[in-house]
Amino acid sequence: MTIKKQNTLLWLFLILLPLLSACSTTPKFIASRINPLPKRTVDSIVLDEVIPNPVPVGQKITITSAHSDPDGIRDVQFWVNGELVDIQNPPFSQNYFKVENEYIPTKPGEYTFILRAFPVNPNVLPSEKIIKVTAVADAISVSTAPLTAASEPTPTSTAVACAKDSALVSDVTVPDGSQLQPGETVIKTWRIKNTGTCDWHAAYTFKLVDGPVLGAVSPVVPPVPAGATVDISITITAPTAPGNYRSEWRLFDPQGNPFGAQFFVEFSVPQVCQNPDIQLFTAQPSTINVGQSAILQWQVSGAQQISINPNVGLPGNNTLTVSPPSTTVYTLTAADGTCVSTKAVTVTVNIPPQTVLIDFVSAANTAVWQTDSGSPITFGFDPLAQTPPQPLSAYALWRDNITLQNGTGVARVLEVNPVTAAFVQGRYSFNLAGGTQPTDVIELKFAYLSGVTASSGATYSVAFAPVGQPPIQLGAVVVNPDGTPVSQSLPLTGVPAGALGEFILQVNYGPNVNDPVAVWVTAALKR
Repeated sequence: MTIKKQNTLLWLFLILLPLLSACSTTPKFIASRINPLPKRTVDSIVLDEVIPNPVPVGQKITITSAHSDPDGIRDVQFWVNGELVDIQNPPFSQNYFKVENEYIPTKPGEYTFILRAFPVNPNVLPSEKIIKVTAVADAISVSTAPLTAASEPTPTSTAVACAKDSALVSDVTVPDGSQLQPGETVIKTWRIKNTGTCDWHAAYTFKLVDGPVLGAVSPVVPPVPAGATVDISITITAPTAPGNYRSEWRLFDPQGNPFGAQFFVEFSVPQVCQNPDIQLFTAQPSTINVGQSAILQWQVSGAQQISINPNVGLPGNNTLTVSPPSTTVYTLTAADGTCVSTKAVTVTVNIPPQTVLIDFVSAANTAVWQTDSGSPITFGFDPLAQTPPQPLSAYALWRDNITLQNGTGVARVLEVNPVTAAFVQGRYSFNLAGGTQPTDVIELKFAYLSGVTASSGATYSVAFAPVGQPPIQLGAVVVNPDGTPVSQSLPLTGVPAGALGEFILQVNYGPNVNDPVAVWVTAALKR
């Protein structure tokens, strides 16, 4: 195709192009509809707005920044010259996150630091803060310009470049996590080392950078040569409100630039208690005989809750009648939240020596013995001791001069074995003068004979049947199979004072019928 024809076609295309555009069916507002809506960006600031620049090679650069977003901060990334150096995540969900990043230049040149804060909400844009710092090699140049009285010296070199840095050696006073009382004034002392190459002098300062001032005043920084250690102190006063407190401090150079580590005092103030006032807690009388009563009386103010241990209940009139079976210490506890006051009184109980009213072991031959079916049992009949031996059936008998499983010798014990019967019981009838009394108690002791280590699982119980009334169960015992003797005291709970009737000793069939039963070493009614 010739050049002339090419030009003709080009001009024809240019003439028709507007007409083709006018015929387009695509609405002009489509482009505007696909533009993304503006989004919120994480709010970030650099707290140390004045960062030394230039800095000597080897001097630590500390950049403190704060980032916030209503939906929370996910993490903050720290980049140096395009390389990811550190990622910090909030320890828990929070919408304000302050971070501190440190970097030490290792060679001269320009360093670009980028802080990128990413939000939890994917619809929020991350923020980006860029900081540029130039690192220079440490050098000392000497001026060659002569000094004259007629003119000011004209320096021909830069000043001495040195590194400023500091580190905590120890907390001398008020360790982290200390507890201070509301309004308490203390002196906080840090032992700090000059870890840089610059000597500190009076132009250096120590100032609050974060947290409450706590009444402290910036202290004077004494001269500290490079490599030396100094104690720096502030006087603080704990707030009166309970809570956890942290106050952060830092060193500043003569130009007002912060450097080195941050030093903080961290403590808690507890909730101050106003303990309830127990004006009165007495027992009248404080000494009684067994079976008698005493009256507890108390007067308390400023308490939300009151209790008495042992738990004896609390009527509303501030008095309570108690009848302890033995000497008892009663403790009154008055509480107002976590604030608690206590006071104790003792009720001394005089218990006269006990008298044995009935020895059920010695009197076993006077009891009426029978099985659950009502079949009578002849006391003392041992089927196996007969000639020839009789078929084994339920029995009740004495065994004399025997040795218990633990090696103890006993003159006489009572052995009752139901064998295959549901139970065997012995009914004792005694004419007690005045009947039973509330202070009466039944003392029991069970053990296995020597060489016996297994239990039949039998149950041993005592009941009292008032005349013309059903039996009142006083208690039951299941003996452990380890052979250890078991002792138990059974008060006559539920038995009316002055009652007459029968005492019933009973052995119920156990699941291990072929194993020996425990013997009754002691069974006695005492007063």
